[in-house]
Amino acid sequence: RINRFGNLLSVDYRTFAIDANYQWALVKGPGAGSYFVLARSPSLQEPLRRALTQLAKRNYPDMGNLVWSSLESEK
Repeated sequence: RINRFGNLLSVDYRTFAIDANYQWALVKGPGAGSYFVLARSPSLQEPLRRALTQLAKRNYPDMGNLVWSSLESEK
């Protein structure tokens, strides 16, 4: 649980997977479709994206589709 500003802003999350070198983590947020990847790099290789998607769907089969954003295009 992350608490910011006392109890005014509190976020529950669960880490499902984390890289051995702490380059990325797959995190499940409080909402039904709330998955996200925290990464040190603005992009991830496609095989890793597929593996993380499969892991998320294996844990929550009804989660729907993941949307990957690209920070590289925002530079």
